[in-house]
Amino acid sequence: MGTLAQHATRYLLERRNRQEITRGSALHISYTLISLDESFGDRPLNTLGLRAIERWSETHPEWKASTRYTYMGQAREFCRWMVRRKLIRTDPFAEMRFPRRPRPAPKPISRADIAVLLAHVPDARARLIIHLQWGLGLRCAGCSNLRVEDIDLIAKTLHIYEKGAERNLPITPHVEAEIDRYLWLHPATSGPLLRSYRRTWEGLTAGYIGIMVRRWMTEAGVKHSPYDGVHAHALRRTALTETAVACGDAFVVAEFAGWADISTAAHYVQRASTDRVRAALEAR
Repeated sequence: MGTLAQHATRYLLERRNRQEITRGSALHISYTLISLDESFGDRPLNTLGLRAIERWSETHPEWKASTRYTYMGQAREFCRWMVRRKLIRTDPFAEMRFPRRPRPAPKPISRADIAVLLAHVPDARARLIIHLQWGLGLRCAGCSNLRVEDIDLIAKTLHIYEKGAERNLPITPHVEAEIDRYLWLHPATSGPLLRSYRRTWEGLTAGYIGIMVRRWMTEAGVKHSPYDGVHAHALRRTALTETAVACGDAFVVAEFAGWADISTAAHYVQRASTDRVRAALEAR
């Protein structure tokens, strides 16, 4: 371990304790910070500057543009944290030309595969998880954080807590039907909505939800290989893409997704609305 290792551990623990990131996210970020630590080595902390970051980046020519953007972003947040903790005086990224964010290419799951998956899942809890992720675009963490008290069947809304932010989403008829079916089979008036079958007072973790969804996809034949992009988060991407196609409004997509930056939603809308742009141009 180099000079940065102990500070990276403290940084991740602080963010986990504040529930800003999940255990899985902390693990992924740790890989990035381990790579940075290995590049920086045992140098004094006050020498962590622009050149150190450039040297780290140069040792990984194999990174794709999207990977480089993600890793640099994670390292930048860590460096900003060190500045706030007065471990270093200046942010090494302050004068760096940050890599451009590549335009995302969402890969939605087809409606046919969604139907196959829903026909294959084993029970009402599984169906509810799929509908929450595909129907309402929830992340695994959002599903895990749901409590029975978050359901308002009068206002037809669901209170969502993800990535340290809160928002309300409308409950669609399909999601409402799955909630009713699940709570009829597993009654509860408070506490976690998605519960363990063995320890019924405990909620499912985000990591376990992701593992289950991946297994159901594999068993249903929807997922074909380990890195084919078909996993739990792909259900959320499908929800966002379909919503973008339906409304063509980046503001609606951003609110639906829980994004503060509308530019992320704009990518989905731009990709989804090519036919609309063509129709508008031809109608001039």
